Amino acid sequence: TMSDVENRSRGIITADARSQTEYGTLRGYLSQGFSRTNSGTAEYSHRAFIQLAGFTLGLTRSFFDDFSFASVSNQTNYLGSDTGGGGTNTWAYTAQLGNGMSASVAVEDPMNRRTLIGGSDVYGGQHLPNFVGNLRVSQAWGSAQVMGAINEVYPGQLTAATHHDSKLGYAVGAGVKVNLPMLGKGDFVAGQFIYASGATGYNIRAATFSMTKGGTLVTGVRRDAVCGTIAQGCELTKSWTALGAFQHGWNAHWKTSIYGGYGKVDYGTTAETILGGAAGSHDWSFYQIGSRTVWTPVKNLDLSVDVMYNNLKGATALQVGSKTSEDVWAGIVRAQRNFWP
Repeated sequence: TMSDVENRSRGIITADARSQTEYGTLRGYLSQGFSRTNSGTAEYSHRAFIQLAGFTLGLTRSFFDDFSFASVSNQTNYLGSDTGGGGTNTWAYTAQLGNGMSASVAVEDPMNRRTLIGGSDVYGGQHLPNFVGNLRVSQAWGSAQVMGAINEVYPGQLTAATHHDSKLGYAVGAGVKVNLPMLGKGDFVAGQFIYASGATGYNIRAATFSMTKGGTLVTGVRRDAVCGTIAQGCELTKSWTALGAFQHGWNAHWKTSIYGGYGKVDYGTTAETILGGAAGSHDWSFYQIGSRTVWTPVKNLDLSVDVMYNNLKGATALQVGSKTSEDVWAGIVRAQRNFWP
């Protein structure tokens, strides 16, 4: 049985060391702490990287990521690409092109992007890293980014009779943020769209979605691919997500955001044959809509309330009971104190 109410306390300490060299600024950054919830205490570490001459080496946010709900919501958002909370191991190079434009290429750990392979196979060990690139512009009006990633779908060899060759999945996306100072200090509108084939971890963060209420269960499973017999092969799963948000500052102490996102997973004909069930029976969609209001009574202290609605239209072949959709309301009250050296 899962709790309807959860408590969490988190403390994080950051260290940022910089020195000048003949190659530019050498930076070392660390962010580490602890987090305690109903289920216990855990170490929390999401940044540990080195930067020099355009290179970034270590644990940091993925270079595929752009906009996420994290900037406008305190709750768990499952849509879009966001590795900011935990980070990802990466080796990357960023070239500054001038006028606020930059281009980055990165080799990243695929493990936090991978999800299930359905049917007769599972992922093998890490075979190739993921390759990521972006083109970004950041100016006074706001920012925009286009990005892409390649993910190797590498089935593990269970037996010689069921082993499949690897396939290359991919994800492409675009995001934009427009500042609106004419409406209020810190006001902006932002959006993002991501499409993936065989790389669902780039636009949908949870491997399995389930909602249960009144004895019914609606479930949607995220798989990078579905494998059958050698003759059937492996079919890559298609998915897409769209996010949007608006934030308005009422005055120096109050601000409110409104945000929403929609995601859909689509299994092809071969995958549905392997999994069994009627056409479209494993497809599912999920959306979230919410609003957060933050009160800053004194500098560096944020007190906020966040309310979010979630709706899952599930895969009928995987559900119990008569429902094909389910919803849930979620809320969070948060106090956050920032302090800087």
